[in-house]
Amino acid sequence: MIKSMIKFVKTKVLLKKRISTPVFIAGVAGTIGMSLLALNPVVQPPIEEDLTVRMAITGNVYYVDSGAGNDNNAGTLASPWKTLNKVNYTVFNPGDSILLKRGGQWQEMLVPSSSGSSGAPITYDAYGTGDNPVITGGTVLGNWQSAGANKYSTTLSLRPEMLFFNNMLGTAVSSVGNLSAANQWFWQNNVLTVYSLTLPVNVEATIHQYYTIANWSNISGTKIYTASVPKPIEMIFINGQAGTSAGSLDNLNANGKYFYDWSSGNLSVYFDLVPTASTVVEAYAFQNLINVQQKNYLVIQNLTLRHGSAGLQGIVSLADTKYVTLNNLVISDSVSLAGVAISAYSGALTGNNTVSNSQIYNIKGSRVSKAFGSSLNGIGLSIAGPDNTSLTKYNQILTNTIYNSGTYNISLSASSNNIISGNTVYNGGWAGINFSGGPQIISSGTGTGNTVEYNTVYGNCQVKDDCAGINAFRVGDNNVIRYNLVHDQHDTINDGSILPSIGKLGTVGIRFDGTYYSPGPPPVYDYFTASTGNRAYYNIIYNEYEGFQIYNFNNVDLANNTVYNTTYAGLMLMSDNPVNKYINNTIVKNNIFDSNSGYLIYDSYTQQSNFDNNIYFPDGPTKFYWQDVGANGISSNFSGWSSHGQDVHSISNNPLFVDSAAKNFRLQTGSPGINKGVSLNLTSDFEKTTVPQGSAPDVGAYEYISTCLPQTCAILGKACGLWPNGCGETVNCGLTLQDCTVFFGTCLVGGTQGCTSDGQYGSCSATDPRIANCSGKQCGDDGCGGVCGACQTGQTCVSGVCQVNCTPKTCSQLSPACGSSLSDGCGGMISCTSCGAGKICESGQCCTASYTYYRDADVDGYGSSTLIKSCKSTPPSRYVKNNKDCNDSYKTTKYCSWCYSRYCHK
Repeated sequence: MIKSMIKFVKTKVLLKKRISTPVFIAGVAGTIGMSLLALNPVVQPPIEEDLTVRMAITGNVYYVDSGAGNDNNAGTLASPWKTLNKVNYTVFNPGDSILLKRGGQWQEMLVPSSSGSSGAPITYDAYGTGDNPVITGGTVLGNWQSAGANKYSTTLSLRPEMLFFNNMLGTAVSSVGNLSAANQWFWQNNVLTVYSLTLPVNVEATIHQYYTIANWSNISGTKIYTASVPKPIEMIFINGQAGTSAGSLDNLNANGKYFYDWSSGNLSVYFDLVPTASTVVEAYAFQNLINVQQKNYLVIQNLTLRHGSAGLQGIVSLADTKYVTLNNLVISDSVSLAGVAISAYSGALTGNNTVSNSQIYNIKGSRVSKAFGSSLNGIGLSIAGPDNTSLTKYNQILTNTIYNSGTYNISLSASSNNIISGNTVYNGGWAGINFSGGPQIISSGTGTGNTVEYNTVYGNCQVKDDCAGINAFRVGDNNVIRYNLVHDQHDTINDGSILPSIGKLGTVGIRFDGTYYSPGPPPVYDYFTASTGNRAYYNIIYNEYEGFQIYNFNNVDLANNTVYNTTYAGLMLMSDNPVNKYINNTIVKNNIFDSNSGYLIYDSYTQQSNFDNNIYFPDGPTKFYWQDVGANGISSNFSGWSSHGQDVHSISNNPLFVDSAAKNFRLQTGSPGINKGVSLNLTSDFEKTTVPQGSAPDVGAYEYISTCLPQTCAILGKACGLWPNGCGETVNCGLTLQDCTVFFGTCLVGGTQGCTSDGQYGSCSATDPRIANCSGKQCGDDGCGGVCGACQTGQTCVSGVCQVNCTPKTCSQLSPACGSSLSDGCGGMISCTSCGAGKICESGQCCTASYTYYRDADVDGYGSSTLIKSCKSTPPSRYVKNNKDCNDSYKTTKYCSWCYSRYCHK
C-alpha cells in the first residue's frame, strides 16, 4: 500500500545536435564478421531462445587503442585511433563497426554520431584479448600529502560523489577524526582526506562537475541572458532552485528557463529580474558515459562502464532511439538517476531497444539529482515516457543481473508492450521491478501490455517500507506477471533503521496498487480502478510478509500461483477508497496458499470476486478474514470462509510438496492438487511443462509429471467400477448400475445389474422376465438362471466353452517372463510384475537393474533428478546417464557448478 509520495522524474536529454561542424568522414578500413543481437520488433521470444545471430558485416571496421593509438591515424588495426572524441566526431555508415581495444581505458563520453539501418546496424564492440574496454567517469587523484596517523590529503575543489580505492568503493565518514579504517574518506573546504597505511595509489573520484556563472550578456530587448560555459550543460540551479529546460531558444519565456546551445557552447537563461552579483547560477555538466540521442539501429556491446555521474540521466542514456541493442555491458559504481535510461522526449516512438546479458549494480542517487527534487535516484534500469503517453514501447530487458540500486532495480513509467524477462534482480533499495502508468494522476493507465516473466526477484526494499518485489502501480490494461520466482524481500518490519518506527506495513512479493497519494498540503488521494485484463499466473512466492497484495485495484486474475510461508497474509485484498468503496472482479483460481503464520486470505471490502479450485493449508480458526463495508471483520476457518459463497471446489489440505524445506514446490504423487484445477486457457507451467498433463490442470505453479504407465481396464481385467490405475489415480471401467438390455440383450424390460466387488457385472434380478441366451455357448450361464449345457468328465467350462482341465502356471513357473497380462497356459491371464530383490520387469523379462538413467525432457543431453532403473546399457528415449541439468525445461540451461531456482550461477 503506497503511503508515501511517488514521484517520477524524466531522464531529460538536452543534446540537440552533437555534430554541428564539418567532420572527418572515415575512409575504408576493413571488414569484419561478428555476432550481433537480432534487431527485430518484440515478438515475445521464449527466454531460452538464443538471442544472437551470426551476421556478415559488409561495412568498414575502425580500431581505437587508448594506449598506442593516434587520432591522426587511419583507424585501421595497424594504425588505430586513440580517443572517443575522434569516434564521436566521425560520421559512419550502416554496417560499420568501431572496435575498442581490450585492456584500454577512456575517461570520455561515447556519443554515437550516426544511425545504422535494418539488417546493417552500426556496431561498437571490443577487439583483442584481456579485460573488456573500460569507459570511466572517474578522476584519478594524486599529489597526496601526509596528514599524520595513516591519513593522507589532497586538494579537491569539488566534493566527490564516490571515491574508489583500486576500484573498490570507499566509505565517506563525517569528520577527519572518524577516519580509522582502510578506504574511508572525508571532504571539507576543498580538501579530501583518506585513511591509508601507505601512500595512496590508484584512487579515483566520481565528481559531478559544475560551474558558477557570473559574466552574463543580455540579448537586447529581451529578458534573456547568455554566458559561455566550458562543457555541455545538463541542468542549472538559480539560487538553489532548479531551472527548467526550454528545449530551444525560442521557448525561453519564463523565469528560470534555460537552453544550452551545443554548437556555440553558450548557456541562455530567462530572468525576470536582471542578474546581479547575488544571483548564483550553478550549471552542471553532462557526465554520462554513453549518450545516444535520436540514433537508430546500433549495437553496443562488451564494454565496462564505471564511476560515472549523470545527474538526471542514465550512465547509459538512450533518448528517442529505435533498435538500439546494449549487450554484455557491465555498468557499476556510479551516481545517476539510472544505470541505463531509455526515454522519449521528441514526441516520436522510442522502441524496440534491447538490454541483454548485462550486469548493472551499485547505481546510487547523486546529490545533484536529489537536489533537483527527484525522490527516485539510483535506478538500475529505467524505461520512461512523457506523462500520459506510451511513447516508449516494445523494448526488451532480457537475462540481465541488476542489484544494489539506490531505489528500483528496474523501473517502467508510462511505457507499454515491453518484455522484462529472465533477469535476476536483488537487493534494491525499493521495489525490485516497478512498472507504473505514470507519475501524475492524469498519466495513470498508460502502461499497458507489459510482460514481466521468468525473473528471480529477492532481497529488495532495503531502505523502504510498504514495498514489493514486483510492483504494478496504477498501470493500464493487459499487463502480465508470470513464471517469476519472488522471495525474501527485506524484513522492514524488524529493521529499526527504516522509518516509521511504528505502524509499518511490511513488504510484499507481488502487488497491484491503484492508489496515488501526495502529502500536500493539502493531501491528495486518488484511486485508479479502470484497468482490466491484468494477470499474475504460475509465479512462486515464498518467505514474504505478504505474498500477493491487491490494493484499490480492480479486475485482477491470480491463477496457478504457489505462495508459501508468508508472515502476515498469503493474499491481501483491501480497499480504502471512500468513493467506490470496493475492489471488484478479482479472480483467484488454481492457487496454493500454504503458511503456518498469519492469514491465508485477508479480504476487506471486495465484491464480485471469484475464488475456486484453490488449496489452503493449514486450516485454523483465524486463517481467513473478510470484512464488508460498515461491518466488523470476521476471522474464520476454511469452512466459515467458504460458507459465504467462495471456494466451492477448493479444499483445505496438505498440498504435498516434494520438499518445501528445500523450496521444491513440485507436487508429490498422490497430491490433492493433481488434476484438480479448472481450465483457464494457460498452456504451460512454471517450468514450461505442457498443461494439462492429466485430465485437468493441476493446482499451483507446477504441473505434475508422472513417470508411471497407467493401467487400462483391459489390463486390470475390470468391466465396471472405479479402480486404481497403478499411478495414484483411478480409471473408470463403467457405471456401477446398468440396464440388463444393454449388456445381455435378452431381458425384456427393466432389468438391472450391479458391479460386483471384483469389477464384473452381476446377473439380472430373479424377478425380471427373461429369455435364455445360449448362442455360441457350450456351457455356462444362460443369462436367466439356467445353464447352456454340461461339460464331459475331465473338462471345465471356460467362457461358455468346454476345455480340457488344465493347471494354471504360477509366476515362478513362467519366470523369467514377466508382465501384467501373461497367459497362464489354461486360457487365463496372470499378472507377474514382481521379479524379486534387485531385479525389474523390462521388455517382458525379469533382469538385474544394473543401470540408472535420468529424465532429459528438453533433450539437451543433461538429465534431471527424475530417474529410472534399467537392465539395458543404452538409455531409452529422453533419458541420459547424468543428472547435471540445472533445469530440464530450459534447453539452454545445462550443467553448471551452482544451480539455483532454475538458473546457473557463477
